[in-house]
Amino acid sequence: MLSYSQILPCTLNGASVYIDNNSNPRMMNASVNGMSMYTYLWTDTNGVAVGNANQQPFYTQWCVTITDNISGCDTTICQDCIGDSNALCMCPMIYLPVCGCDGVMYSNYCLADCADVPWVPATPSGQLGGFLPCSTWNPNTSPCEVEIIGDTIVCSLTTPQVLIASPTILSNPFVTYVWNNGQSNSSMLTISTSGNYCVTATDSSGCVSTACIDVLFVDSTDLNPVTIPNPPIICLGDSVVIEVNNSFINYWWNTANFNDINQHRVVVFPTQDFIYVVEAIDSNGCESKEEIEVFVDTCVTTVAEKVNMKIDIYPNPTNGDLFINLPFGINFSLEVYDITGSHLVYKRSISNDFVLESGILEKGIYLLNFSSETTSLTKKLFVY
Repeated sequence: MLSYSQILPCTLNGASVYIDNNSNPRMMNASVNGMSMYTYLWTDTNGVAVGNANQQPFYTQWCVTITDNISGCDTTICQDCIGDSNALCMCPMIYLPVCGCDGVMYSNYCLADCADVPWVPATPSGQLGGFLPCSTWNPNTSPCEVEIIGDTIVCSLTTPQVLIASPTILSNPFVTYVWNNGQSNSSMLTISTSGNYCVTATDSSGCVSTACIDVLFVDSTDLNPVTIPNPPIICLGDSVVIEVNNSFINYWWNTANFNDINQHRVVVFPTQDFIYVVEAIDSNGCESKEEIEVFVDTCVTTVAEKVNMKIDIYPNPTNGDLFINLPFGINFSLEVYDITGSHLVYKRSISNDFVLESGILEKGIYLLNFSSETTSLTKKLFVY
């Protein structure tokens, strides 16, 4: 036969918890103002048992259930949000602020534990050493909230993106994850196409939370550099104009010229062969990069020598025979190089009118060096 107390639940009266701040470690002592036999069950915020004696080392967000073994009456006492401002504890002198559920910011967790209030880490404000103000919260509520970590814009059509689902800072841990595309049952999902992705997470108590994210895969925008002259082969002292797509938000050049920052068009005066680099950010936040190699030739000769050795080559550009008119009565040697410096053609002792037949040079840019006993002259040739 069941007793009356076994049929109807009853509340145990006279129970209390005392915290001894002078012991090491700090101890919690549960007691009942009565003469019966009692059992004790200490649990954490997830309902997991921590201890079963009337004494228990202190831990934050504690709860203890005390049961009268004879009557079956019980009671549960939990850490609340009423701080004990008179409590004194030996706490370290460090500043790692936490927010108590009473809305007070404590300098560190030890001071919050000393006041016997549940706490969570304070949220940084984004400024060095700054934290957002604390607000009150309910420690007896077991929140479950999932969030998805990942880029909303992926600057590549071929690079996969990994999405990671995780509990928020105040949430309980999750034990299961299910993504809406059915391709993952873990906290991570690898994607390669644009779309809306959602995850449903469940914690050990059955609390369910869902989060979604829109992901857009875009291809980076081409800079399409254009140079004047094109190709960028110049004589020492000449300039090169480099212009790129003007639809970007920001530009950076390695010209060492502050005025070139955020310009889509620059003018440079290189003194030697140089590779110019431009990087730009488009409206999606995606980065594009291009390298432009500029070649510099000394083209050394004096004005008097230019007058005395008038050399004409035509047509230039050409796709057939090249006609060369040389100063009368002067013998020259002709050497032809490509832009990499490879020696392709050598003709000795040419004078007056000379023809370089088609087919000798393929499409490209060449340097023709004419040299005599007293001087040397270089000209550029374009074959198409």
